[in-house]
Amino acid sequence: LADVDRTTAKLLQTEVAQAICPRPQCALDIVKGKRITIPTQIPTLDDSLRGGIHVGHVTELVGPAGAGKTQFCLSLAATAAAPATHNGLETGVLYVDTERRFSASRVLEIARTRLNVTDHQDATSLADRIA
Repeated sequence: LADVDRTTAKLLQTEVAQAICPRPQCALDIVKGKRITIPTQIPTLDDSLRGGIHVGHVTELVGPAGAGKTQFCLSLAATAAAPATHNGLETGVLYVDTERRFSASRVLEIARTRLNVTDHQDATSLADRIA
C-alpha cells in the first residue's frame, strides 16, 4: 500500500473492517456466553466445539499434508458467506491464503453441494462476500 494515497487507504481499511468484523452482540448474550459460530457441517465436531468455529476468535487448524485443511477452510468460508436462507451467516469473509490454494470455483461447488446454493444471484452474493 506504499503507492496508495491516504484517502484510498482509509477507504480500503473501512471496507475490510466492515467485511470481517463479527456481528454485534448485546451485553446479555456476552454474559450468558452466547457466541456466534460457523457450523462445520460435521455434527460431532460442532457438538464438541459447542456449535462450530467461534466468530471473533483465532482458531488454529493443524494436520499433515493432504488431511483436508484447505477444503475445511473453504467449506467454512462458504458457510459464513452463504445467505441465511441456506443456513449461512451471510457475512463477509477475509480468506488469508499463504500457499495460494484458494479456489473460488471450489467454494461455489461446496456451496452448491453442501448448502444447496443453486440460485445464480445467491451464488454471486456469496462470492462477493469473500475477500
